Amino acid sequence: MRRALGAERETSPTGVSEGLNARWARADPNAVAADAAPENVVHLDDVLRRSFAARIKSRAAATWWRMIGARRYAAVGPGSWVERPLLIHGVEAIRIGANVRIWPLARLEAFGGSRDSPRITIGDDTVIQPLVHIAAARSVQIGRGCLFASQIYITDHDHEWREPGVSAMKSRKLICSPVAIGDDVWLGERVTVLRGVSIGAGAIVGTGAVVVKDIPALCVAAGVPARVLRRWDDASQRWEKCS
Repeated sequence: MRRALGAERETSPTGVSEGLNARWARADPNAVAADAAPENVVHLDDVLRRSFAARIKSRAAATWWRMIGARRYAAVGPGSWVERPLLIHGVEAIRIGANVRIWPLARLEAFGGSRDSPRITIGDDTVIQPLVHIAAARSVQIGRGCLFASQIYITDHDHEWREPGVSAMKSRKLICSPVAIGDDVWLGERVTVLRGVSIGAGAIVGTGAVVVKDIPALCVAAGVPARVLRRWDDASQRWEKCS
């Protein structure tokens, strides 16, 4: 899977950096050698190839969205598309860069922002797969070239819970802390990122992880709560295990 993703990034016309893929390749030479066998190499373009009719339908829908739907957002860069969202709240406070793909059934909620003060910002060349839920009452910033799998939840707030006997519905208060996700971050299926968290550039977060603390750049993290399992070491040019 790593090699398949690496191949897609290396040949992508979007200009996403190739450094992380090279580090993956050097991290485990045996695994790379095994993956190099022809029967184990699958290019994402082949997996995602669709019929001619499906491509025409997709392009027509994208053209309509860019001409009409995109005008409501704070900003949308060229080549970007939000495909059949489930719910968009505060669309005028959502800013999307160039060549961003947000797959169907996204739930994007931006509370209290404006075009001049966006609550959700998504960088160029980022791909977000189906059923993402991003909720921002202060700020959720996502970098460039990120890859998010399905059913991801990212939020910068919680309901007020610290006063016994006062329910969230009665309180109507939110506890907010900004979330920042760096460039080239890969979040696996069903990852949850909670308020106040920063994830450094090039980090990888494993399937089902719940991120409650900062994750440094070029680290692999997993678990509930998520903890760092490996770090990239420039001296050894390897992903080193954390004790």
